[in-house]
Amino acid sequence: MASNVSDPSRVPGDSTATPARPRIGITGYRERASWGDWSTGAVLVPETYVDAVAHAGRLPLLLAPGLPGDPADYLDGLDGLVIAGGPDITPLSYGAPTHPATRSQIRRDALDLRLCASALGRDLPLLGICRGAQVLNVVRGGTLHQHIPDLADSRIPGTNGAAAAARHEHRDTIATYRSVPITTEPETRARTLLGAGLKVPCYHHQAIDAVGHGLTVSARADDGTIEAVEDPTGRFVFAVQFHPEIAQEQPELREPFRALVRAARGFALSQAADSAPRPLPTVRKVSR
Repeated sequence: MASNVSDPSRVPGDSTATPARPRIGITGYRERASWGDWSTGAVLVPETYVDAVAHAGRLPLLLAPGLPGDPADYLDGLDGLVIAGGPDITPLSYGAPTHPATRSQIRRDALDLRLCASALGRDLPLLGICRGAQVLNVVRGGTLHQHIPDLADSRIPGTNGAAAAARHEHRDTIATYRSVPITTEPETRARTLLGAGLKVPCYHHQAIDAVGHGLTVSARADDGTIEAVEDPTGRFVFAVQFHPEIAQEQPELREPFRALVRAARGFALSQAADSAPRPLPTVRKVSR
């Protein structure tokens, strides 16, 4: 049936108009989940990511791990990508032995690492959150600290033991976020979006160690842990170690999602312009 409702995202005669709500992919899990009478395998993502994307004016689309084919095919038709939080990345991806506290999911690694590399190659706007910051760093050739509390003695001179380790915890009890003060670096995207400093919700035991090629550290916690990285040369490549999606009542923590949607709209416009029909060249008729 034909619709009599016009598309509000298009301007008559404009072949390069972009959708009013850019399509943003969010990487998800395969987990056992329960609802109603059922307890079975499911593809899912916490609703806080979906809500944050939708409220910023984007159309959120869930990307499932473990499907046949090249995960990069997911990016066809997307205007931006969120690499969401999740389990630890396998240390094999950055050439390190496995720490006893590290827990990885190979299917999720295969999805996120491939999507991140392909998005960077396409200049597709990219926002990494928690694990997403680590994925970006590993794709760029960086490494990770596999258990932050292990670093306590070396980071805080004159301290040791449980008290020092507690200062380096970036999560509270199981499934409870910890409020962590961070400071952003001047003249960075993090400073523009988040301000000079604020408290952010964290839940991670791993963090960036050696910084990947082309990435700039743009925020740190008060214990030195890297809390944001970015690539100033890309259209929008920004990643935070904390969880802005769960604190959308804080105006500053809405800004990474709003910035992503602005970049996604620009990307959609550029794609539409590239695919728009080109006028045929004028042929001058030569009289004989």
